[in-house]
Amino acid sequence: MPDVSPVQTSASRFVIVLGSVALLAHALLVASLAAAVPFTTDEPGYLLAGHAIASDFTFSSPQERLHGPLAFLANQLFVSDFDPSNPDASRVAARLGTLPFSLAMLAIVWRWGHVLWGAIGGLLALFLTAFSPTLLAYSALATVDMAFVATALATLASLWAWCRNPTWPRAATTGVALGLCMSTKYLALLFAAALPLVLLWRIARAPRPKLGSVAIQVAMLALVAWVCLHATYGFRAGFFHDPEALRSGLIGGLARAPVLGLLLAALPAPMVVGADFQVAASTDFSGGFATMREAHWAYYLVAVSTKTTLPFLAAFVAGSVGAWRAHRAWLWPTIAIPVGILFGYLSVLSQLQIGIRYVLLVFPCMAILAGAVLRSGFASPRRLVLVGLGAAWVLAVLLAHWPHYLGYFNALVGGPAGAYRVFADSNAEWGQRRVEGEAELRAIHPDVTILRRTSSPRFGLVAVYVPDMRQPDPLRPDRLYHWTRRFVPIDHLGAAWLVFDIEADAFVEAANAGDRRAWHDLAIAFANAGDLEQARAAAARSESDELGEALGLLATIDSGESTAAQRTRAVQLLYALGATELALDVLRKSDDAEQTQLFLTLWSSGDPTRAVELLKRRSETVELPTRESLLLALGLFHLARFAEAVEVLDSMDPPPTGDPLRPMFDRFAEEARAKHAAMERLRQSGR
Repeated sequence: MPDVSPVQTSASRFVIVLGSVALLAHALLVASLAAAVPFTTDEPGYLLAGHAIASDFTFSSPQERLHGPLAFLANQLFVSDFDPSNPDASRVAARLGTLPFSLAMLAIVWRWGHVLWGAIGGLLALFLTAFSPTLLAYSALATVDMAFVATALATLASLWAWCRNPTWPRAATTGVALGLCMSTKYLALLFAAALPLVLLWRIARAPRPKLGSVAIQVAMLALVAWVCLHATYGFRAGFFHDPEALRSGLIGGLARAPVLGLLLAALPAPMVVGADFQVAASTDFSGGFATMREAHWAYYLVAVSTKTTLPFLAAFVAGSVGAWRAHRAWLWPTIAIPVGILFGYLSVLSQLQIGIRYVLLVFPCMAILAGAVLRSGFASPRRLVLVGLGAAWVLAVLLAHWPHYLGYFNALVGGPAGAYRVFADSNAEWGQRRVEGEAELRAIHPDVTILRRTSSPRFGLVAVYVPDMRQPDPLRPDRLYHWTRRFVPIDHLGAAWLVFDIEADAFVEAANAGDRRAWHDLAIAFANAGDLEQARAAAARSESDELGEALGLLATIDSGESTAAQRTRAVQLLYALGATELALDVLRKSDDAEQTQLFLTLWSSGDPTRAVELLKRRSETVELPTRESLLLALGLFHLARFAEAVEVLDSMDPPPTGDPLRPMFDRFAEEARAKHAAMERLRQSGR
């Protein structure tokens, strides 16, 4: 055994101490974030699902089948007294259930990096992962994403170790990790489908005498994964057996295929049904990349590039070169094949481009490759100094953006203030700052007008919630559009809120610079300000006959000499042109306003509660037509008033067979009743 010098022993201990400090600091940051940041939009539903699963393991509601059970159970790990009517009371305890996954991810990165690159390289990989703003943000949420990342990374690490030296214990370990991974989120099905390519690569390169042993180990790996998957469902979920109940073409086609159908039949029934629901629902989402409404191949590439600190990116690029030159056995196939297929599918084939959380696995993999910068024999003093400066940069970023790391963006897009030009979805804000951000803005700017989701152009000091900028263009439905995008904000709250000071000259300046749409928006802004003369002058320069006609009708309506037909025509035109407030004003002045149109206008103007109450009051005096009853039920469901929605559905006459609304009515009625039943069960089981 070679001698180990005191200097080497001291250095090794120092590295262990630094790594332990990084783990502790990460845990403290996550706990602090869990307390400091309000719920995201999805978390309350995840807590309800976790409580329901922990109570009886029946998976009877759609919410319980939305993802696998492992992360849902984890969010109940530290919750002692859950109140279904007040999930926020359990917010911190529920979020701490994600911390074990986060720490497991860090431990794997540290160990894997240490084996690959030595003590210093492993420490660098650990540091980059532990103090990534994006990973910290998701580590402090009661969602399923970090559970998937940790178990998927464990699968890759154990698979890499097995590829290097196939043994029975390593095959079993890989099977356990894979089974747990498949019980987190359904994206793991695609991840698991990519692993056979790595295994086939390994088998093809295995020496002939050991080929049989390797193949048997692969079979054992699959068996262990299958048993672990069913164990997370408590061995009570049963097997899938009804392909005709599936809605998505993809999962339905797989279920009906001879061999793949048998594989799906071996999976827990709630898992297949939930995956089918997710795939079917994903077709209803539109993209949110820049102004593109459809999914775009560059979405996740740009998201990763802009939500990673610049030192991390630099270390990844340099480390990838070093890792390639180092020729570490099986490293590139193990990481590149599964992660590349996952990333490629989400970028090219999936419509579900609504946040970087779907590709968080990329970050620890990038960190592992970045560790090659300081691999053994290459950790020169110059490199150590550069890494030290990069570490100081990363820590400064954490201090500057505390505690809103979810909306972190680097300087490539101008930081959080400029991110709206590229992303206006959960990459920027996931519902955490909508309420508190509005209050904070009013304290800073008392005269500010808060724009609602479809607020049309206006003058003055205005603030817009960035996710509300992700709206279909009324003039070009294939694109996303918001009239404030042409201006430079004068203030912002992270990537969540932007403040603009809008004047008429700003529209004119934009129009003279080639933005012809600015004349259209200027005309609506003048109309909102009550200056129809200036509005009609701007409309004339916009060359929009419909806008000119609508403003002419407004003048007639203001004169008090309009007919019902003119008022209806004005509402239709204004609504189609994006002037929602003007259309709503006409409807409010009309005694003969059509109720469905009024409901839709109120709803699209960002006031669903008033829209629902409008029809609810009307239903108390007259029997609503089928379409209005269905709108009322949909509105109540949207407001989470499930019992009232079911009551409306039970009292109305369903659309007749053959009516285009009938399939939608049947699906909606089923979901509404399931939601209502689940909520009742939660209330009865609440402690």
